[in-house]
Amino acid sequence: MKTPKSAALQFHEWGANVNAIAPLSKGPLNDWADIQHRRQTQQEVQQLPWGRAAGVGVMNGPGGWRTFDIDPKKKDEYGNKLADEDIKPVPESSVLCILQALGLSQDYAWVGRSGSGKGWGIAVICYDTIPAGVLHTKDDDAGVFVGLPKDGHEFGQIELRVQDCQTIFPPSAYSKPNAPGYQWRGDAPTSPPSVVTAGHVLNAFFAVATPKRAKTEDEPKTSKPSAQKVHTADSDAVIAEIKQHFDLVAYAQQHYGNETQKEPNGEIRILGHGGFLINPKTQIWNNFTEEVGGDCIELVGYRLYGHRWDRYNRVMFHAVKLEAAAFAGVTLPEPQHPKPQFAVSPEVGDVVTIPRTEYERLKGFESWVTELAAIPSERLSPAAKVVALSLRPKMDSMDIWKCEEPLPIYIGDPKDPNDDGAAKRAGLSADTYGAKLKELDDVGAIKRETRRNHITGRPRVFVQPDNFFDPANWTPSEPRAHGGHHPKNNRPAPECSTHGAEVAVGEETTVVKQRYCGDCLESLGVPTIRRERKIIWDPNNPNIEDQLSVEVEDDDPNPQVAVSPTTVLYQPQVAAKVARPPVSIPLIEPVGAPGVHSRLIDADDPWFAYQRSLQGQITGGAS
Repeated sequence: MKTPKSAALQFHEWGANVNAIAPLSKGPLNDWADIQHRRQTQQEVQQLPWGRAAGVGVMNGPGGWRTFDIDPKKKDEYGNKLADEDIKPVPESSVLCILQALGLSQDYAWVGRSGSGKGWGIAVICYDTIPAGVLHTKDDDAGVFVGLPKDGHEFGQIELRVQDCQTIFPPSAYSKPNAPGYQWRGDAPTSPPSVVTAGHVLNAFFAVATPKRAKTEDEPKTSKPSAQKVHTADSDAVIAEIKQHFDLVAYAQQHYGNETQKEPNGEIRILGHGGFLINPKTQIWNNFTEEVGGDCIELVGYRLYGHRWDRYNRVMFHAVKLEAAAFAGVTLPEPQHPKPQFAVSPEVGDVVTIPRTEYERLKGFESWVTELAAIPSERLSPAAKVVALSLRPKMDSMDIWKCEEPLPIYIGDPKDPNDDGAAKRAGLSADTYGAKLKELDDVGAIKRETRRNHITGRPRVFVQPDNFFDPANWTPSEPRAHGGHHPKNNRPAPECSTHGAEVAVGEETTVVKQRYCGDCLESLGVPTIRRERKIIWDPNNPNIEDQLSVEVEDDDPNPQVAVSPTTVLYQPQVAAKVARPPVSIPLIEPVGAPGVHSRLIDADDPWFAYQRSLQGQITGGAS
């Protein structure tokens, strides 16, 4: 990777989307708005203006690429900007601390010095979504989480770059002249960045930093909030207070068992739950087998709702907040806008005043349901409509919270009758629910994708709204073959050498049963023949399937094949069973011929002669 272009082509091969960085700038030469949320093609990479480029940038988000960017202190203790020569490099100890929390080796290749030579960058791949509310984003960039250094770490701030942003990688020049430029800490990487979970990423962030909370315009400029400050129930301050007093280990022991084990790195393992680890310092937990984790809110949510837990669901979030506050001993204030109280309960015909927004929401839902019900079966199955109705609350929450990343949906365990997944709540089987999610994806209602747990290999389904709120425009990729009987239009067998291709086709099934001694394998009694004949295709009657079925079962000591070559089994214009006079064709003796059960039968064994004779008897009655 000696040039930005060669490096960019390699990064792209490893799954990244890339930009060509302009000289003396951190901005790209190319327009990249269109490729932030889709896969960039190799041709597009080749066509970037590399002849004028001084560096390569990697987009965070596509392909799961994420970056830790550690900046040096650029201001003194009084807030005055430092001169470049007074800015001290960030010690490597913070990098090593992050790598340890990520579970990576100390010589991890994807670590580089920033363009000034005083900061650090660490790249990983994480396919998980960072739980909302755990970290705070930059005021002007929703895809970047910002943290301030903890005691013992000497840097200005750390950025966890998740999406809708880029990071410049070596070999690239810096935006200021006479700077060393972006360089790898050691040798250039020879393989893609390591894949880690969201739990690892959060652990690494909290190992060196605390989240930096963005100030609101009306927030008082005080160094500390008043101890008597009254907060609204939904404010960040209340959640922060819950986190401050919430004991993760005690809560986990109370609900998951008291057996714990302290790991060498200080983490607490809850035994018997597949890699359930709690970091008491960062107050972050992870269950690596289930691939879930986060803060105390996520733990309570996972305990109450399992894989159905949705932080964007207001009902779920409120219930979780109440339990977390009760366990932490935090008293939640009364809502500032309680629901209106009626002196007398309203009755049918009464006029009740409700907020306009609530009225518009209800009318919108009514219109959506009407459009959904009106979709013809050629475009959407009734079961898919049921699934769409069950998804509506989740889609509403994702739309309200402007959630652009897909969220997992727990369909359910078909082997557990007591499982409370989405399928059971919709009154469908897990298999049907999963199939109808694919159908909703096909018509453009949702975007569905499957991700596998990198530890257990188990798949998880993620969904997000696409054209969900406009059912009238849901269109399948091809019309559905729905409802009723589906006749076979193609002849299922070659034509008859005598009667050609314009005659009916029948099918015969023959089962020969022979009992034998379970010890010595000696044949006991005579074989039983059970045969069934039926017409499976008729050019003059497409719905003939299963209309005629003739079954023969003979337990007589001298079995006979009750089929005559002259018997009329089926008349295409009169679908009715007809009598078939029997003809006696004795079977040769016996099924228990030598070597039949030994699986070591010689070519001249009587068994083969018996099989040929039996085949002739079975097929002798049909032309």
